[in-house]
Amino acid sequence: MEFHDISMWLMATGFIVGAIVGATGVGGGALMTPMLISIFGYSPAVAIATDLLFAAFIKGLISLRSAKLREVDWPIVTKIWLGALPAAMLSVLALRGLVSAEVLDLLPVLVAVMIGFSGYSMLRSMPVGLKRAPHASSLGAILGTLVSLTSVGAGALGMVFLRALMKPNVTMSSMVATDLAVAVPIALVAGAAHFAGGFFDSQLFLLIAPTGLVGAFLGARVRNKVEGQMLRSFVGGILVFAALGMIMKALP
Repeated sequence: MEFHDISMWLMATGFIVGAIVGATGVGGGALMTPMLISIFGYSPAVAIATDLLFAAFIKGLISLRSAKLREVDWPIVTKIWLGALPAAMLSVLALRGLVSAEVLDLLPVLVAVMIGFSGYSMLRSMPVGLKRAPHASSLGAILGTLVSLTSVGAGALGMVFLRALMKPNVTMSSMVATDLAVAVPIALVAGAAHFAGGFFDSQLFLLIAPTGLVGAFLGARVRNKVEGQMLRSFVGGILVFAALGMIMKALP
């Protein structure tokens, strides 16, 4: 494909992923990262770094709208941030200190595992049942570590944690808004650390971010007009197949 054709496909990809993120709060890293690696041929490090800042950009602006509507559960968000933000920074610093050909070869496999888990979590419609209420900051530390290493999980894995932390009768719209608010600074901190390492691709970002923002706002507008679980299950199925494909491609 010529550069013009690739650019158009990247812009379309940004729009589709943005729309899914706006409607469900998930799918940013889980969809964009594997597409950039498998379809467009970007290296895992560049795909992860650029996707993290892409997610921070579109989720941040969508979260402003949700915050105005008072849909965000800020006490839970704050507790998750306390564990997630330090973990995200430390994880990226550790990755940069251990970068080698072998480590970079493992990144696609780690991304695929996270995508598969994210897809499974979206397919699972039941709330997470735990005997003891989990510690939000501890879950945040797990979330920050995984997101910073793979760019995957801020939405889908975050939603799994929120099902355990939030009240059972919370609306889907409020859960999505809270999930978006949780994800923004995690992606921003991790993305900034990757940016400092020189992995960020500004040209790629400028292709996917504008259309992604348009798609995200459209997705957010229809969030309450479509069956949320139906859409999440559809995306979850796609993620599971994407994970299997990436694992098979990574195997010798």
